Amino acid sequence: MIKNIKDVDINYVDYGEGKKTLVLLHGWGQNIDMMRPIGDQLQKHCRIIILDLPGFGGTDEPSDVWTMYDYAE
Repeated sequence: MIKNIKDVDINYVDYGEGKKTLVLLHGWGQNIDMMRPIGDQLQKHCRIIILDLPGFGGTDEPSDVWTMYDYAE
């Protein structure tokens, strides 16, 4: 799935069941695939969202340097 934030197409997956949502973030230089095994183990208990951080995996690299607030958005 793709969501555009601040003119950057963010690649993410959204799956699983449950009332609680768990967002998994990969380490620097990684992508969604790094966190998928963890999400797969938890999907019966939680909604799982995993995203490729800007500049990694299927997510575009921002044209400007992002601040902590940009990442939080």
